[in-house]
Amino acid sequence: MRSLTSRVLTSLVWVFTNIAAKNLVQFARNVILWMLLSRREFGLQGMVWIAINGATLLQDLGFQAELVRRKQRIQEAISVTWYANVAIRAVIFVGLFFAAPLFAMHMGEPQIERLLQVASITIVLGAFGSANEAMLRKNFQFKRLLVVETVENVTMTVAQIALAWLGLGVWSLIYGTIVSSLARSICLWWLAPIRLGRFDWGLAKEMLHFGKHMTLSTLGLWLIKNMDYYFVGRYLGAAALGVYILAFKLSEMIAINVVRNLASVFYPAFSEVAQDIDRVRGAWLRALRYSLLVVLPMGVSLMIFSSEVIRTFYPGQEVAIWPMTILLLFSLCRAVGTPVGDLAKAIGKPAYLTRAVEAHVIVMAPALYLLTSNWQSGLESGLVWVSVVVALCPFIGLGVSLHYTSRDVRFTSKQVIGALLPSVGAGIFMAAATMLLKWAWWSLFPGAPPIAVLIVLGSASCVLYVLGLILFFPSVAAEVKQLLRRPRAEKAPESASVTPP
Repeated sequence: MRSLTSRVLTSLVWVFTNIAAKNLVQFARNVILWMLLSRREFGLQGMVWIAINGATLLQDLGFQAELVRRKQRIQEAISVTWYANVAIRAVIFVGLFFAAPLFAMHMGEPQIERLLQVASITIVLGAFGSANEAMLRKNFQFKRLLVVETVENVTMTVAQIALAWLGLGVWSLIYGTIVSSLARSICLWWLAPIRLGRFDWGLAKEMLHFGKHMTLSTLGLWLIKNMDYYFVGRYLGAAALGVYILAFKLSEMIAINVVRNLASVFYPAFSEVAQDIDRVRGAWLRALRYSLLVVLPMGVSLMIFSSEVIRTFYPGQEVAIWPMTILLLFSLCRAVGTPVGDLAKAIGKPAYLTRAVEAHVIVMAPALYLLTSNWQSGLESGLVWVSVVVALCPFIGLGVSLHYTSRDVRFTSKQVIGALLPSVGAGIFMAAATMLLKWAWWSLFPGAPPIAVLIVLGSASCVLYVLGLILFFPSVAAEVKQLLRRPRAEKAPESASVTPP
């Protein structure tokens, strides 16, 4: 059997392929849809998903996370996870359907009622593949997950663009999401079929004991991820929410498509060695270092070129430039916070996530309310200050989670700084050199189109980051090179040892 490190590295190859494909498809979809739809239509969809995401807080109760980390009675746990998800989500769908008129009245947008009732179907559709997806992650089958997510993204892209082109407006976003949810569940059953048995109430209670803290932290995470949408939509309006969603989604390509996909590999890896504190500590510090080596240059580059990205692909939406730039700090904070959360779950301490989320929400909620409910100074400045609050508050929760987790895993602040230093150091070098090149570029070519800056200087920034890593942290660069060779080196002896029957 291949080593854990080798399995993780092989999985990361497929994860990075998934990240590249997902970002490309989603970016192209958003660019085209912003040509066909208005800010208000995106804002209406955003309001609908506030309600749906809030209603689905209890859709899992931590069963999936517990299934991934579980080492006994796996088959029975699969059945419990599947039945629980389907039953809970069916109840949520019914409740949300009848609550839609009240939510539409509260937001002051009557059109939301019908949109929400129809979009809620995705809640039920997503339940049917929940246990299948958990088993793929548990068994490091990320190549199959790549296929699933590619099918989902391509289906959504084709459906939404086609329906928007036919003139369905905001309904194109709703119908496209429903079709893609159905395609995802079908694909999961095709690539990861499971056998369902009876529902074991005793095992369900055992799994729920772990899941209760997961549910509390999920509640807090929903508040964190949606309260800004709520306050912007409620007090600044649907058009303002549409602009804010654009800025957030562009910055979120790192937080969601990169960090979350990396976490899908790290969590089962941490779970496998969770009983050995020394080993899990080393695994976490390496995961933190290598994930930041990838995520930080992406975030810094997007900050530097946010103006060029908006002006090239979203002309007329320049109001989103500064919010996007600021919100990228949120993504970079999640790049550190997500591995910490995965570590807490893997060692069986999800309560630490709850405490971190509580601290985050206690500060963020009143700040956003006071800011948006009294704002009268214009759309752009309002969105900038909302972005500042959203970008800075996560560091509070990060500090809390690091404090509690360090007591169990016994890592020090010096070790954490050592894990972060290579990416931060190389990132500072890249940022300084790229800004200098950008200044020289605009001095020499003041009339050049923004797309030229993205192509030429964007490529240069990647080279500068690698150069900074080699110059200032040569041992880390050599270690990365060695790790990339390891899966091939381990695979070769295995292949050589197999004899034909």
